[in-house]
Amino acid sequence: MIHRSIIKAVIITSIFAGMVSCDLFYPPSPFSPPDWIIGTWSDSFDINAYTFSSDNIVFITSGITIDYKELCRQSARSGDIYSDLEPNDHTYIFQMSSGGVTLQYIFEKTSTTTLNYSIGASTIELIKDGASGGYTLRGTGPAGGYIFYDKGYYSDGWRYLEAAPNDQSLEISWGGEGTAIPGADGTVVGTGKQNTTEIVAQLGSSDSYAAGICDSLILGGYSDWFLPSRDELLEMYNNLKLYGIGNFPDGYIWWSSSEYNSTMSWFVRFEDGASAYVGKAGYSVCHVRAARSF
Repeated sequence: MIHRSIIKAVIITSIFAGMVSCDLFYPPSPFSPPDWIIGTWSDSFDINAYTFSSDNIVFITSGITIDYKELCRQSARSGDIYSDLEPNDHTYIFQMSSGGVTLQYIFEKTSTTTLNYSIGASTIELIKDGASGGYTLRGTGPAGGYIFYDKGYYSDGWRYLEAAPNDQSLEISWGGEGTAIPGADGTVVGTGKQNTTEIVAQLGSSDSYAAGICDSLILGGYSDWFLPSRDELLEMYNNLKLYGIGNFPDGYIWWSSSEYNSTMSWFVRFEDGASAYVGKAGYSVCHVRAARSF
């Protein structure tokens, strides 16, 4: 993750190096932010703030103000090209090119009051001014689930994990008994999504097994659900079940996406948080609870 002072340096250096011209691909202005992003958004460090209007973007970082529309007017000063990429209901992107280097500024809506701001490999959360904070453990996520893990920072496009508010199945097999699935043996937090991807690639899209039912789930307007890894299930147990949150019935076990070998996979018992591996087909009474990252 890139430090925020580096983000500031990259932006300022890119803007003021060279001569300025603007790409008017979307006339009459190169900037046309969608309605959902109009307003001022700031990070929790009080370093970066963006103000979006219908035809302009103003960026403030550590007391330095950058008015992009004004920069475009100064077309004789710079060779940088500013362009506005097609907006949609969840993402707004504009980009800036200079000296053969192009930077993309990506703003991805995560709720009505929060968005992820990415430049290069770094992502930070911006909160709309006047909104009451971001996400918290055991709070509600963008898809209406329960947040059970907070990494503390954004990397690889996510910071939080949320669990679906209810189980997707009460008794289903893991699937693929006798088949070893390369790349589906991740057990730590952050591996459930990749495990699920590998399982579905091997076993096919189907609601007849644990990972497949999560992969095909559409809930809360999102379709990026997956079967959590073993350690992700343990976080779910520690941060939701032990607090009486999440609608987890007593006396049952939940499948993880973590394969142990060709015939066995890991599960977690939510009665006491114990984990073990068992035959993929033998425990058809295992429950399934989908998760997603954001």
